[in-house]
Amino acid sequence: MVAMDPWTGRVRAMVGGFAFDQSRFNALTGFSLPLNRFNRLFELPLGLKDRDVTLRQKLFGFQGRMGRRQYWGDAIAINVVFILTLVLIVMIARAREVPEGAIDGLTGVLLFAALLFYVWTGICVTAKRCHDRNRSGWYQLMGIIPIFGWIGMLIELGFAAGTKGDNRFGPSPKGNVSNQVTNVFK
Repeated sequence: MVAMDPWTGRVRAMVGGFAFDQSRFNALTGFSLPLNRFNRLFELPLGLKDRDVTLRQKLFGFQGRMGRRQYWGDAIAINVVFILTLVLIVMIARAREVPEGAIDGLTGVLLFAALLFYVWTGICVTAKRCHDRNRSGWYQLMGIIPIFGWIGMLIELGFAAGTKGDNRFGPSPKGNVSNQVTNVFK
């Protein structure tokens, strides 16, 4: 029996308490089983200015800040992926000859998974944009208020600039521009 690290695919331990990572074979060969390629997709560095943020941290984490351009790009990308996923689910349902307007088990599970992904990533991305405005992620609950809440959220998160410099949620996503300018003249 083998215990594996779910993120890297590396063998962590074998039956009998033998730690594979501590073995000479693993140290010499760097042996790693490529079983979790899907998880590695979410570990791709996105190359932001000051720090490397993985796709997993960007879409599923609540820490950090996100600027306007990145917010709009992520919001559009999430919506496009969701629409394409819905089209794919409809195509699968039609291929399985599910009656029009009916939802079978597989279609329901796929729809639930797609909706869960859409809602969760939207909440995470919007929370980071709230952080850039020096507001708590709970501020996005303002969107529950019809019309006035939607307009307020659009103005606040979509068009208003983030706080300059560091705030209580972390460093600016634009980097420290003032230090970059002063370093040029040193």
